[in-house]
Amino acid sequence: MLIDRTHKPWFVGCSLVLTSAASAYWAMSKQSIHGPTGGSVLGLILGICGSLLMIFAALLAVRKRLPTWRVGSAQFWLRGHLWLGSLGFVLILFHAGFGWGGLLENLLWISFGMVVLTGFAGLALQQVIPRFLTTRVPLETMVAQIPFLSQTMQFRADQLVAKQAGVLDVDYEPLKPFAKEVLKQQRVLKRESDFPKELAKVYANVPLPEADGKKSTARAPAEIIATKPTPLNPAPLPPGEGGRRPGEGSEGDTLPNALAATPPAAKPKSPLELMREKAAAKIAGGESPAPASANPSPPAAAEPEKKLSPLEQMRAKTTAKLSPQPIVESPAPAAEAPVLAEVKKQSPLEQMRAKMAAKSAPPPNEAAPATEVPAAPTPEKKLSPLQQMQAKLAAAKGSSTDPTTEPHKPLTVEKLVSSELSAADMPAPPAVKKPAVVAKPISEKPVAIATSKSPAKIAAPTHPALLTELRDFHIRVVRSFLSTGRSPQYRLDEGISARRLFAQLRSDLPAELHESIQELEDLCEERRQFNTQLRLHRWLHWWLILHIPPSIAMLVLFVAHVIVSLRVVPFGR
Repeated sequence: MLIDRTHKPWFVGCSLVLTSAASAYWAMSKQSIHGPTGGSVLGLILGICGSLLMIFAALLAVRKRLPTWRVGSAQFWLRGHLWLGSLGFVLILFHAGFGWGGLLENLLWISFGMVVLTGFAGLALQQVIPRFLTTRVPLETMVAQIPFLSQTMQFRADQLVAKQAGVLDVDYEPLKPFAKEVLKQQRVLKRESDFPKELAKVYANVPLPEADGKKSTARAPAEIIATKPTPLNPAPLPPGEGGRRPGEGSEGDTLPNALAATPPAAKPKSPLELMREKAAAKIAGGESPAPASANPSPPAAAEPEKKLSPLEQMRAKTTAKLSPQPIVESPAPAAEAPVLAEVKKQSPLEQMRAKMAAKSAPPPNEAAPATEVPAAPTPEKKLSPLQQMQAKLAAAKGSSTDPTTEPHKPLTVEKLVSSELSAADMPAPPAVKKPAVVAKPISEKPVAIATSKSPAKIAAPTHPALLTELRDFHIRVVRSFLSTGRSPQYRLDEGISARRLFAQLRSDLPAELHESIQELEDLCEERRQFNTQLRLHRWLHWWLILHIPPSIAMLVLFVAHVIVSLRVVPFGR
């Protein structure tokens, strides 16, 4: 219990009562020749008040044994025990007139003095030890949990060393419940059968349970012969046997023979392929060819025409509207067939663009010959930005070499077709000159250029003798200290000796094991802090061994003093 501002009301109240009692005692001593005695009126009043305060202080033990009683808080009873018990001691002094009395009174004074001294000693410890715990024991925990945490630390250390140096040949039976809790915290136990497997990774000679419901794969030879599968491809029969052709199926035929006798079905053509074939047949002037089929149907059965989608029907109508009407008197020359075919192959958007370009084109200067039939105006195809740029570059190049060359004119469909047919005749774009690379001056120091990533360094395997040394050190030194907290031979319970011992171990073992050694040292440091907490906890609570027995003796002697005083000692005026 710490002395803080919450004790101020108790201090003020006790001070007022003490001042009043002292004033009354001083006034009584002035009036009486022999001074106040215990049998006087003031002495009896002071004795009764002091006795009641002593009884109230003793009721704290009863309140601790009955925590469910809602008669004041624990802090209230502790403060009352401290302040009222001290005030009761002073009132008893006033009651006795600062005299020792007989043998019974002397024993009562000795027990009362020991109670007061041990009480103030415990109060002083409660002011110092909690602050000392905060600075010396940063890993403070509940004292009742220290044995459990010590065993779990021992299993964690075994797990760490087994991972580096192999399984440990030690007694693991006492650590089973603690190991299970640690593995649950590590979330490696997904089922009950995983616990022996995880335990076998740490300790040797751990019995592993057999798998539940595991069936034996061994079978008798007769069973193997009975369950032997029949071959899927039996030998084929001669054509004459059985009166059946190879293609005919029967109950005796197997599945592979039936599949082999069935001819492969032809892959049906997509609607797009059928539409392309029909368009090519119309352009060539012939009929649309019938689609090929693996199983030709009789000529009497006509193949139903496939229904076109709404989008294909709209495209066909647009193409029919935009296509030029043929002239009956003189058919178009054969040379213009590729051009018309190219026009028919254009999409509706390209045809619309060509029609708009034909309307905006200037009329020709010379009239067409009378003998020739005027052909339909050929729509000009709009060039892409890349083709326009190439045409401009070609025109600029031609004007620089030959000044009499005619200015560039927009390409027509015939020129576009010819350019697509002979792409090698198209002028190449001028080469773009790249800026010259400025070479930096070569420094005097050579610069290392990494052409490829260097391979990762593979750590060399640790020598088995070094791993054996780590395992023996853990079994011989660390395990017993983590379990019991005592190490009289190697002095791991002292910080300086422990640090010196682990430094020596690091110098003997390679760097690959230093991390594991550091973790072992941290576990030992945590165990030393638990030892310090236990020692301070003893000092904080074991002073009651010196406080409670004198308190009990004081109460017994107090009752005896009251009985003797009422029967023997005469009451004075």
